[in-house]
Amino acid sequence: EVLMFIDSDISLSHAAILSLMSELDKGDIAFPKIVYETGGTLSPSNAFEEAYCMNSAVFMIRRSALQKMDMFFDEFLQIYGEDSDFFLRAKALKLKMIYCPGVEVRHPVRTAFSEDVFYQGVKNGVYVVLKLIGIVSFRIPWLLYLLVYCGQCLFIALTRRHFHKWRPASVPYDVPRRRLLALYFKGIMAALGQWRRILQIRRYLRERMKQVALSGQLSARGGNV
Repeated sequence: EVLMFIDSDISLSHAAILSLMSELDKGDIAFPKIVYETGGTLSPSNAFEEAYCMNSAVFMIRRSALQKMDMFFDEFLQIYGEDSDFFLRAKALKLKMIYCPGVEVRHPVRTAFSEDVFYQGVKNGVYVVLKLIGIVSFRIPWLLYLLVYCGQCLFIALTRRHFHKWRPASVPYDVPRRRLLALYFKGIMAALGQWRRILQIRRYLRERMKQVALSGQLSARGGNV
């Protein structure tokens, strides 16, 4: 009845697992504080991420809540950004997320960034925004968010230094600037090339949201779905 997702590089205690399970009684998804092994917080890094989980390194979810989502993970995303997409859709479907600041798990500090990290980040960032326009609420207008995101990725390509939420990483990309620029434009074009898939998923998600809303209304009135 309860599913737990744990990345292979996460360190956590048995007590942390039990604490997450107890907190899950209050909602559909429970997630801990993720700290670096060397100190400092990886996630959540702001008030929005405390209200809505954005990192899939460790979280618990009720099986019934996962089934409500129906479409689990979008395979086009592969890696980097698939967690944001998952939790934004969970938010759209009104799943209740519980942040557990008293539960800490540890994550290693990344020592290198590959070109695949950069490419997938560009591609998936653009793709997720286009897929979820009007379906979820972004913290800033979606067009401004998209422009800022693409600008940040271009800055990364030009400086060859990775940024995470506007904080520079200590280890630069070991990839030539020309290669990163090529991957930048390739990632954007790959996302735009999925317009048919994007439209199909958008229609599906809207219909799913209507079904979930109707289910909640009928349940509140004591009806059957």
